[in-house]
Amino acid sequence: MMILPLCIIELTDPDDREIMTRVYIDYNRYMFKIAFQILHIESNAEDVVQDCWKSWCNPRDIKRIKLLYRKSAEELRLFIASSTKNKSYTFYNSEKKRLQPIEQKVDLFAATPFEKVPSTEETIEAKSRLQEIVKGIEALPAYQREMMRMRFLEGYETNEIAEMTEMKENAIRSILSQARSKLKLNLAMEEDSNG
Repeated sequence: MMILPLCIIELTDPDDREIMTRVYIDYNRYMFKIAFQILHIESNAEDVVQDCWKSWCNPRDIKRIKLLYRKSAEELRLFIASSTKNKSYTFYNSEKKRLQPIEQKVDLFAATPFEKVPSTEETIEAKSRLQEIVKGIEALPAYQREMMRMRFLEGYETNEIAEMTEMKENAIRSILSQARSKLKLNLAMEEDSNG
């Protein structure tokens, strides 16, 4: 059983709905293969395909798809392929930026004009500690890592994170608390193994 995107089901013109349904049935797997070849993660490829369908459910693109569907299967295939590739690369680049290493996002060692510039030993020690913290954060489960990133690197409040993730604030606080506890444990174990 195939599940159509809601934007196709909600189309009011029966002709639009019929053609978009046919195009979906004919090209959905093809779109997934293109996205998967670029992203290498099934869930991300599925997200990109859904984004393509959502973006095409506007009168201008529906008109274009209908014209291509009736005119040339090859041109329609090229349109679908290029749109899917573009969305996949956009998604890939946004994920790459979001997941870049913590050290690249925050320069903890940049001195403000009113601060004393740290000595070489202090800088080396701080960088070493930061590397330990990064290792500890990377050892956390993905959902805890993501919550830590949103709260402490991006500076979102727990109520904002709850809104964005559609979770309850108490759940966010609990996840952050668990993540901090695991991080402390990971750092303590790292110190014991080095000390």
